[in-house]
Amino acid sequence: NVCKVMVVLPFMYKWRELEECYNDLVSMLKEKYGEPAHVENSIGDGGTLSDKERIEELKNDNCRYFSIFYNEKGSVQSVISHDGTTSCFVVLCYYDNANQNLSRRRVLSDL
Repeated sequence: NVCKVMVVLPFMYKWRELEECYNDLVSMLKEKYGEPAHVENSIGDGGTLSDKERIEELKNDNCRYFSIFYNEKGSVQSVISHDGTTSCFVVLCYYDNANQNLSRRRVLSDL
């Protein structure tokens, strides 16, 4: 059973591109699911940062950009993320409640 689907969008090297991709995705998710249940868009100490500085903050884990949408079937999350110090990207994750609960019951029966 599939419990989680994760789509990693192409790598991007400029903050402006990452933020635009993230905002476009969040806009589409709002159209489909309504307002997100949780949003966090923070980077560094909140001061004015250049594009390059924003990328560095992301790579150093000083950036939290995500939106979470819930519905009766599960949740959808959009995130700006990175892999080490070279790759930055936007991720779309879908979590399926029914299959997660089914998998959890299977694991519990094996314990």
